[in-house]
Amino acid sequence: MKNLIILFFTIQIQAQNWIGNKNFVDLYEQSDVVIIGVITNIENLKQDTTKTSPFRMPLKSMTLTSAIKVKGNTDKTKIYYKDIFNGCGYAPVLYENVESQETIVFGKIKNDSIFQIGSMDENPIEIAKALTEFDKIKSDINSKNFTNWFCQTVKNKDLFELLNNNITFEQEPIYSKLNLLKFSTEQRNELYDVIESFERYDYDNEGIISILVKYKDQRLKSILKDFIIGLRKEPYSGIDDLMEYYYDITENKELKTLITEFDNDSRMKQRISVINEFINKI
Repeated sequence: MKNLIILFFTIQIQAQNWIGNKNFVDLYEQSDVVIIGVITNIENLKQDTTKTSPFRMPLKSMTLTSAIKVKGNTDKTKIYYKDIFNGCGYAPVLYENVESQETIVFGKIKNDSIFQIGSMDENPIEIAKALTEFDKIKSDINSKNFTNWFCQTVKNKDLFELLNNNITFEQEPIYSKLNLLKFSTEQRNELYDVIESFERYDYDNEGIISILVKYKDQRLKSILKDFIIGLRKEPYSGIDDLMEYYYDITENKELKTLITEFDNDSRMKQRISVINEFINKI
């Protein structure tokens, strides 16, 4: 049994380059070089046989064609990287660079060579625009320029998800600047347009929605109601966050009582009953 358990935990997990888990602003600031290009010529390089780690992964290289330099002073387009990207020694998570994929690569320079520290495949041009614009305002950031940057950035659905996750997981430097956001009615309506364009499971409830609740907009109230109704049979989906936000807008104490009842009873049938009662009151 012991051997079986060890075998289970040493299986390598293949992971795609998912946009949602990236702190893209921090990654940009850590990088010496940021380049957009199409991945070609992935090569396995000779391993260092002097290392004895059981989880040693081979060094690889790739070349970026049609390269666009976003940050850094280099003409190099060959990037070195290792397969292992994240995880622990018992369950290494593999990073997968894919040939013919356009991507934005974040790199550190070592011994006059570029080593990848991260990359993102979704909308690399838009990601680069957002990063370079943030770089322009970061030294003199204020409510107006940060709010404008934020609103412009989240018009792109992939970047909406990206910023939404940066907020949810309290990632810096974005998280500490949220108090600077002062949305106009027009800007909030643009945000609601993007929120409504998603399937309800495609983003975390605790992100951008949470910073819009204080405006107590009727439109957000309607969005929350629709989402709650859509999740009425899924009591473990994060629906309680949406219920709490709805209460924050309406300040209806009957709803708060139901939320407390929901939180105090983890049984599915009872929670669904509370959700239905909540819906009947909104």
